[in-house]
Amino acid sequence: MTTLEQSKTYNTLLRTVSPQSFARLVDEMERVDLPVKYVLVEDGVAPEYIYFIESGLGSVVATSSDGEAIEVGHVGREGASGR
Repeated sequence: MTTLEQSKTYNTLLRTVSPQSFARLVDEMERVDLPVKYVLVEDGVAPEYIYFIESGLGSVVATSSDGEAIEVGHVGREGASGR
């Protein structure tokens, strides 16, 4: 597996944390390509991973009591999703 370098990540959070904080995380990180509409966090289920998005967008979706879903926000390479 290739070691991730802080200076070469596209995620703003990972680029701006201290080198010490990044070093504590890097051994547990891996780059993955996710398919369109992949669910990162399921409502009511504790997430298993934290996703630091480097490209594309993650959608925050709210569902009404009658089951209608609506997109209420985005997470991009400036953020993370998960635990």
